[in-house]
Amino acid sequence: MFFNYLYHLEAAPKNAKIMTMRTEHLVDDWNSVEYTVGGEKNILGPTQTVLAHNNVNKGSGDDLKYLSDESRTLICEKLCNEIQTYKMILQQSINLNEQQIAQSIEELAVNCPIEASATTCSTPLPDISDKLVNSRGYLKIEN
Repeated sequence: MFFNYLYHLEAAPKNAKIMTMRTEHLVDDWNSVEYTVGGEKNILGPTQTVLAHNNVNKGSGDDLKYLSDESRTLICEKLCNEIQTYKMILQQSINLNEQQIAQSIEELAVNCPIEASATTCSTPLPDISDKLVNSRGYLKIEN
C-alpha cells in the first residue's frame, strides 16, 4: 500500500509549519492559506470562477457509485493508518481552527466512523524511511 499522507508528513522538516487545503473546503482553505502567507483575507469570493465550488467527481455522470456497508468498512480499515495521519496533519495545520478540524473529522466519520474516532490501528504505521531516501534522496540518519 502506498502511504501518501505519511510520505508527505515524514518528508517535512520536524518543525515545519503545515498548511492544509481540504478538497471539500477548497475555496475557504485557499483564502486561509493566502491570508496566512500575507495576502488578502478573502481573495476568492463566493462568485469566483478560478476554483470549483462543488468538488465532486463527475467522471461517471451524476450517478453515485454504490458501495456496500461491508466494502466501506473494509476500505476504511485498510486506510486506517492514512486516516490517522490525515488527522495528525489537520491538527498540525496552522491555517485551520478547531472548528474546521472538527468539521473534517465529522465528515470523515460519515464514511469511516471507527477510524475517525480511533487513535491507533490494528496495523502499525510502516517505516517509510527507505522510501524517502530512495525517492527524495534524503540522507538516512543512523542511530
